Amino acid sequence: AIPGESVLFIEVFDYDDFGSDDLIGKTRIDLEDRWFDKRWNKLGEEQMSTDAKSMLWKYKPLERRTLRVPSSHQPQGTIECWVDIME
Repeated sequence: AIPGESVLFIEVFDYDDFGSDDLIGKTRIDLEDRWFDKRWNKLGEEQMSTDAKSMLWKYKPLERRTLRVPSSHQPQGTIECWVDIME
């Protein structure tokens, strides 16, 4: 296992002025799979700068994650996010 928690849990809630906020959906991302995947680690290398003044950064693509709730087999929507692991 990588140092620390290896699964990222994302929960999306609505906002209610009165009453409780409701869970729209949640998703999980296995960070350990990404850490050891050579293809994922190479993503963004073509965008890295060789200029010493620029920050060397490998941008990962945005990804869409399906939001689900335990009470339904139907997806509840999607969330678009950018996930990277910093050393």
